[in-house]
Amino acid sequence: MAPRDERPPSSAPRTPNVLVIEDDVDLCRMLADGLAAAGFDVHVACTAVAGLAEAREREPDVVLLDLTLPDLDGLSLLARLQGAERTASIPVVVVSDRADDATRSAALAAGARAFVAKPLDMGALLATLRPHLAARRADRPGPGWERAIAQGVSRLVHADLDAERVCRAVLDGAMEILSLAAATLWLVEGEWLVLRLQSAMYEPYVRAHPRIRLGEGLIGLVARDHRPLTVADVSTDLRVLNRAVFAGLGLRGFIAVPLLHDDRLLGVLSGARTTPGHFGDEDVQMLAALAEHAATVLAQVRLLGESERRRATAEALAALAAEVSAAHEPETVLDRVVAYVKQLVEAEIAYLEVLKPPEGQATILKLVGARGTRMARIAPAEGQGIDGWVMRHDRPFRTDDYLTEPRITHDFDDVVREEGVTAWAAVPLRARGRLVGVLGAVRRGPRPFTADDERMLVQLAAQTAVALDNAWLYREATRARAQWEATVDHLHEGLALVDGNRRILRINRTLASWVGRHPAELTGRVLDEVLDAYAGEEAHARLAEAQSGDGPRLATVEVPSLGRTLEETLAPVAQAAAGVQGLAVMLRDVTEARRMQEQLLRSEKLASLGEMLAGVAHELNNPLTGVLGFAQLLEAQVTDPAHREDLRKLAQEAMRAARIVQQLLRFARQHAPERRATDLNQLAAAAALAVEVEARAAGITVETDLTPDLPVSFLDPHQVQQAVVALVTNARQAMTAAGRTGRIRIATRQVAGSLELEVSDEGPGIPPNILPRIFDPFFTTKGPREGTGLGLSLCHSIVAAHGGEIWADGTPGAGATFHVRLPIMLPPGSADAAPRRPLARAAVPLRVLVADDEPAVRDLACDALAARGHQVEAVADGEAALRRLSEAPFDVLLVDIRMPGLDGRAAVERLRRPDGAGAPRRIVVMTGDSIRAETRRWIEATRLPVLDKPFTLDALAAAVEG
Repeated sequence: MAPRDERPPSSAPRTPNVLVIEDDVDLCRMLADGLAAAGFDVHVACTAVAGLAEAREREPDVVLLDLTLPDLDGLSLLARLQGAERTASIPVVVVSDRADDATRSAALAAGARAFVAKPLDMGALLATLRPHLAARRADRPGPGWERAIAQGVSRLVHADLDAERVCRAVLDGAMEILSLAAATLWLVEGEWLVLRLQSAMYEPYVRAHPRIRLGEGLIGLVARDHRPLTVADVSTDLRVLNRAVFAGLGLRGFIAVPLLHDDRLLGVLSGARTTPGHFGDEDVQMLAALAEHAATVLAQVRLLGESERRRATAEALAALAAEVSAAHEPETVLDRVVAYVKQLVEAEIAYLEVLKPPEGQATILKLVGARGTRMARIAPAEGQGIDGWVMRHDRPFRTDDYLTEPRITHDFDDVVREEGVTAWAAVPLRARGRLVGVLGAVRRGPRPFTADDERMLVQLAAQTAVALDNAWLYREATRARAQWEATVDHLHEGLALVDGNRRILRINRTLASWVGRHPAELTGRVLDEVLDAYAGEEAHARLAEAQSGDGPRLATVEVPSLGRTLEETLAPVAQAAAGVQGLAVMLRDVTEARRMQEQLLRSEKLASLGEMLAGVAHELNNPLTGVLGFAQLLEAQVTDPAHREDLRKLAQEAMRAARIVQQLLRFARQHAPERRATDLNQLAAAAALAVEVEARAAGITVETDLTPDLPVSFLDPHQVQQAVVALVTNARQAMTAAGRTGRIRIATRQVAGSLELEVSDEGPGIPPNILPRIFDPFFTTKGPREGTGLGLSLCHSIVAAHGGEIWADGTPGAGATFHVRLPIMLPPGSADAAPRRPLARAAVPLRVLVADDEPAVRDLACDALAARGHQVEAVADGEAALRRLSEAPFDVLLVDIRMPGLDGRAAVERLRRPDGAGAPRRIVVMTGDSIRAETRRWIEATRLPVLDKPFTLDALAAAVEG
């Protein structure tokens, strides 16, 4: 670098410099063109702030000032120019579109050298400016080369307005002016001074982004005191923080000046030489002048930056508001929020935590910028770390150095070190009047968060809370609406909302499906057009009455077009938007319910009729038994063919009367077996054939294994075949549902005087826990609408009605087998057939006790059984029977079920108890109403032989002798 005294002063003529401060862009362009054409160097500022900075930096020869500016009125700016030492001597010419005397006087009183009214005339304006330009040039001294460098630096800095280049220009200018070996520039960031730039000599020794507090070291002292500082030899000064570095670099003389703007500290500019000794006053003044230029420009840069930041912030907040209002999903809201936090506060990491009230912990829902995954798993409880502090105190928190922060607990320091975190700021997130989370930002460098950053986070948190709350409310409303619609659309009832003109506003899918349309097709149509039940005066009157009423109204309507009977509920509904009173129309299909109600009523009537007929049957069967029996006795004793024929006809009429009774009972739907000679093999083969087609379609083969020459038994072929088909169908359905193919086998055989039928399959088997319940009415393992649960129950009822039994066995996964055992029923005696001779002697004489309240039945039984060689006694009720049995042993008790006093059922129960005395070897029950459900259930439970009245003498002998 050349010595300062070798730099010649500049002798080039100086161009007059005019600064125009005017917010009218078109007028600025016109003035710039006109003044430039007149030989002036013109600079323009469109705001008061920019104009003040321009005036301080450029020190123009004259200022052309408009009184109306967007950020500060012209008179106030004039006062600030007059009040600053640097700009006090600059002549100011005021221009205004207000040409009144008061405005002119106010401008001149404030210090303006002249006043020019708009619209401007360029000739008159030049005439006004030239005297002031001449006076200004005469007053200003020619700049020395140092001042020229300083002004050049200022001009370069001002033209660029880039913070990085500003700092570099100032640093280079300082080294050039003062012949420095090294230089640094520090800028204020919160409570810290952060090294922004350093000369090349410092590069190997300076940590990345070092920082110092105000008052620490020489730089900190300058910042704290706002005064320049020089040191003759920094290698020996104890205040120096890094003496070893200075000594290693051979630096000795030190100088530092504060960067001040309006008494606000912006930073510190420092330099050092390799020679010891204090810097002179002129050096200090020169560096201070350069620092003042730099501070002014940096302030303007910061001002413009803050303005730009506020503009960007406003735009970002507006954009965020628009985005979160358009995106109702909380997930989208959170994504946008953390992105804006990272952008607006210039953070490396941004996050949002939501508090979980039951656990008292906060969980990070959104995180951007983290290097690893551990930070996302931080879940601070109240009081833990920064977020825990925010949760406990419900106010913002920021720190410049997390790891040394004394106000917080350090539960997560390992994660903080892993992420390289230094500065941290967090603010509470409140919604619906309560704390719901934390919004935070993190930096890794030395630059701390400022109060402006904190205010920005607070604004974002407020907007986030509202947006998040709206999103939650929207989600809840959407979920509630979806649930309501799903519920209404899946109701079995039809529902429509109509306005005052019966026009459909909403209709659910059920009602729309009844007419074969989609709900959207029916919306807006008149209810009359959809359902003919609402056409006509009567329907309109009913709707109008409900519309004007206070509560719901019920009615039953027929819908011919649907063939349905509907239960109607009409309720008024306010339609405020339409200004009318609408209706909610709910329709429940009661067609099936009415049919079932009618069936139930009919069943109840038939049940009552059945009970009555059962009593009638009992009363009729007793005399019919006497008539039939005595006719057979007499027929066997009478030798006159004519008399025997008369007796046979008498027996036939008695049997016909018995059949009439049975037909009455069947009419009452008691389902008594209609027995006739039946071949069980034929029934099994027919059942196999009936299900063969469906089974083959499912890949199942139906096989039969029928024992030949089975005895013919008196059964109800229709009911027994129905039971067999139900068992085979059940097996096929079980195999199909389990996705199995294979065989179903139907087998028959004779076992100990009974017929047995088996139906076995290769299906999934029967779990042990449900095996005891398979014959229960309505029990089923099938899905809805796949079965009634009555098939096996019906089989059980049919088998029981025949005096048989049914059971099942099977292992899960290995198929199941159903066993049906039916007693071999002998044909009842018939008057049309050759009668069995009751007078024939039995092979083994028995001691028989007959108990019946009907004398004719007692007498008949005694006479018929005595004729076969049995010893017979008779009593009239159950008490007498029990008493006689306790007095003497009997082989057989033939007892009527229904008797006055102690009936046969109660007597049998007492005899069958463990402590029952005198129980005979065999008990046969007689009844004239075995078709009654109650009687049948008792017979099935006791499994006793039954002698139905009226009976033939052969049936009597077979029942007693076994």
